[in-house]
Amino acid sequence: MKESFISTRPAPLAPEPSAGSSRFLIRTARPKELAGIAHVLTDSFHSSNGLCRWMHPLFRLGIYEDLRARLRASGSYYICLVAIALPTSESSQEVSSPAVGVVEMSLRPHSSWTTSCSQYLYLSNLAVSPPYRRQGVASQLLLACEEYAANWGFSELYLHVLENNREGRRLYFKAGYRLHRAEPILMLGLFPKPKRLLLRKCLN
Repeated sequence: MKESFISTRPAPLAPEPSAGSSRFLIRTARPKELAGIAHVLTDSFHSSNGLCRWMHPLFRLGIYEDLRARLRASGSYYICLVAIALPTSESSQEVSSPAVGVVEMSLRPHSSWTTSCSQYLYLSNLAVSPPYRRQGVASQLLLACEEYAANWGFSELYLHVLENNREGRRLYFKAGYRLHRAEPILMLGLFPKPKRLLLRKCLN
């Protein structure tokens, strides 16, 4: 990764990833899609069982406001990518299709668990709507992030995954991510939180 990579100018844009032969189009998020993106994130990160079901509207509103704030305050190296299901008929319009997957990538300052570089690219909030899982959406989003990272001049990507998230770990290791550091287990009340694993991928 580049040393002292600080810029006040807009980040160089990578070309929008093309759909190719896939059923999904990966592109940057649009403001009018925030409500749909918040819905995908809420379904992915919050349980809908029991009392949590009644809290979903509050969770969704909080996620929506946080995402809107990040998009408004986004700096030189921040991007939110969405996966759009391509229409099955020629009469359908892609613009009206909802987002079925999302991922964010941002530049973060040096932390004790990264390399000695001053800044690094970090992936967060990778989520796919339940009906579209196991169809390659998450893999396409990860590949699109790598394209942007390479065009921005970075050679590494970082992300976290919970140790008990077997499907997530399988996805990331298949995509070329490797364990960089296992963080200590933290206690939440009387119950320990799952250990967080920091993964890193070196881009060729």
